[in-house]
Amino acid sequence: MVTLTEFASSAATRAYRDREAGSLDPEMRAKLYGLPQIMADWLAPHGGFEGRRVLDFGCGFGETAAGIALGHGAAEVRGVDIQPKPQRCAGILRETLGLETLPGNLKLRQIEPGEAVGRDDLDIVVSWSTVEHVARGLLDGVLGSLHAALKPGGLAFIQISPLYFSPEGSHLWALGYRGWEHLTRQTSEMLDAIEAAPWLDDGRKARMTRMFLTLNRLTAEELVDRVGKAGFSVLREQRDRTDLVPSPALIQAYALEALTTGQVVLLLRRD
Repeated sequence: MVTLTEFASSAATRAYRDREAGSLDPEMRAKLYGLPQIMADWLAPHGGFEGRRVLDFGCGFGETAAGIALGHGAAEVRGVDIQPKPQRCAGILRETLGLETLPGNLKLRQIEPGEAVGRDDLDIVVSWSTVEHVARGLLDGVLGSLHAALKPGGLAFIQISPLYFSPEGSHLWALGYRGWEHLTRQTSEMLDAIEAAPWLDDGRKARMTRMFLTLNRLTAEELVDRVGKAGFSVLREQRDRTDLVPSPALIQAYALEALTTGQVVLLLRRD
């Protein structure tokens, strides 16, 4: 006999798959469908999401966690974030997919910075454009916590883009900053530009200022080194580089590899 939870989940899955053919905001489509599929493709040689227990670290509003839960057969998906954003996921799924409740295999919650996220009970951890926002003083502890949350042999998918020293590393593309401006201008000038932007309300200005000031400046090399020290082995690595050419002054001041590497993607295994 099919339980009410199983029926609701199957109905939610059908709604998810049916909605993919419809029109969605490009950013929402990417989070609900595109990012889960990218992760699934990386994980496919190792069994994928099917029947697995998954953690989305830094889940934001929970769209990608929902996509994994609804579209990829995960037994359970937990999403955690230090912001209260997960509370809005139910409303987002109601608006986009017509779901009245979260699917039964999806659980979202807010956590404190550095809080442990589990112990030896997860098969997969995923994190998309989150690790660059973790405070340096907490970074090793956070990576250690993700390692400890996985079962032995469990997998972690970690992506960062844009990396800090790359052309868009300031994360201030809303201001048109796409060419290393944060490395060539004074910090005060960057903050003044945020404050002077007439299209930003005060709340967004404050969030953007805090985000810019707290970027941890990780490079791809440093991330690989730190995950290794946390006990992970690298199964696959991808680094994407910009076609833009940094100025001679930038090359003199910073490593060319750091300046030109915009994205790093890692597939890791807990040893």
